[in-house]
Amino acid sequence: MLHKAGLPLNDGMTPDDLINRDMNEAALRVMNDKKLYDREMEQVFARTWLLLYHES
Repeated sequence: MLHKAGLPLNDGMTPDDLINRDMNEAALRVMNDKKLYDREMEQVFARTWLLLYHES
């Protein structure tokens, strides 16, 4: 999902700038950037996760 999220981060970089597809590597920042985390939660998990439970 990051490759489609081309909006710039606080420092002007885009998520695409943090991923080297030729080497199959991602910058460590991908793992701990608050803005990327918030974007993933909104664009990936908010639309795909549904919380269900069963009470017996």
